[in-house]
Amino acid sequence: MNSKISSSVRSKKQGFTLVEILVVIAIVVLLAALIFPVFNRARNAARTATCASNLKQIGLAFRLYTEDYRGLHPAFMPVTNPDCGWAEKIYPYTRSTAVFSCPSYEYGEFRPGCPASKPTNDSGHPWYNWDGSYNFNILVGPSRRFSDTRIRNPSATILFCDGQGDVTDYGTLVGSNFVNGVPIDPRDFSDLGDRHNYGSNAAYADGHVKWRSYEDLLDVKQWQP
Repeated sequence: MNSKISSSVRSKKQGFTLVEILVVIAIVVLLAALIFPVFNRARNAARTATCASNLKQIGLAFRLYTEDYRGLHPAFMPVTNPDCGWAEKIYPYTRSTAVFSCPSYEYGEFRPGCPASKPTNDSGHPWYNWDGSYNFNILVGPSRRFSDTRIRNPSATILFCDGQGDVTDYGTLVGSNFVNGVPIDPRDFSDLGDRHNYGSNAAYADGHVKWRSYEDLLDVKQWQP
């Protein structure tokens, strides 16, 4: 009789009550809520760093290009082939397609050889243009050739920034979203990337790269040579 009672007590102690299970679930949910944001911040920080490294290498390749072409900058879009962007011009100096692709931009793949654009199913990003993830400052890369000698302050002039593989028109009056060449709200400026904590990595004419908030990017002087 005693052995049966002892066995019954043991079997009851081996299980978990509903309250205990709910407490464990609540603890797991709480820990997940605390840990996942940390993981996301770490992942985003790593992607931002990779993106900055890409822009650094693009800046070095750009400098090699200008040395070969007596200080002249590449035109952002050749007249003979509108599918060819500025990245195609400096690609031979990198020999890497990866440096043109930001890990935080799904549609920013670079493919050499100037393939035609391909549509997507995303209304916010309707095209794969295969020109990478970064924009070239249009005021230092117009359709006519531009020389290094025309940049008065290289350490304060942006050459490249997060974007959509195109050019950035920050220094010009384009549409109703601009006043005196400055975007009213840069978050509405679709050509500039907003994928790094509501800001952008930017590569300057002197070779340095830094993250800039949208408020910092409102200073139109850094877009003008």
